[in-house]
This record gives sequence, C-alpha cells and structure tokens, in this order.
Amino acid sequence: MVMETSSVFHTIFCSETNDDDDEDDDVLLQWGPYSEALRTLTGAGVPDTPSVPEIYFKSPTTAVLSWHEPVCNGAPVTEYHLEWTFREDQDFMPVSVSVI
Repeated sequence: MVMETSSVFHTIFCSETNDDDDEDDDVLLQWGPYSEALRTLTGAGVPDTPSVPEIYFKSPTTAVLSWHEPVCNGAPVTEYHLEWTFREDQDFMPVSVSVI
C-alpha cells in the first residue's frame, strides 16, 4: 500500500490479488477536505396537554375554570375548545368555540 499526502487531499493506492487469476487489481481511494458541518432543524412538536382545570363556582349558573398553560414544544397553543355534559352517559356539548 502506498499513501500520498498533501495539505488538502489524501490518496491511497492498494494492490489486491484476486484469487480467480494471477493479476493484481489496483484500487485507488481518494478523499478531499472535510465538508461543512450539517445543521438540521426539526419542526415544532404538538403542545402538551394542559393541566387539570381548577373550577371555582361563582353562582349556581356561573363557573370559572383556570389551568396552567402547557409546554408548547415550539407550536404555541392558539385556542382551547371547552365542552361539558350533565351526566357521563350524555354527549358533550361545546361551551365555547375558542378561549385564550
């Protein structure tokens, strides 16, 4: 094996014997300077689930809900959809389309 080196390029010559015949097969390997660093950026993730809401009843017909804002993971929360039901066996109904 012979290796030739310069300040930028490296060249390696290898001789290999092929078992099928008596001839040597020359292999030339070359590489140049390193490439620039590759930088990648992944897209935003889905925001985490908000914390369990705290409920404060102001009157028989008014309740105030509050919760801690979830971790956004690069995609800020832009709206919340609130739904409610009287009983567990009933379908949920929207309270508000968008709350921020």
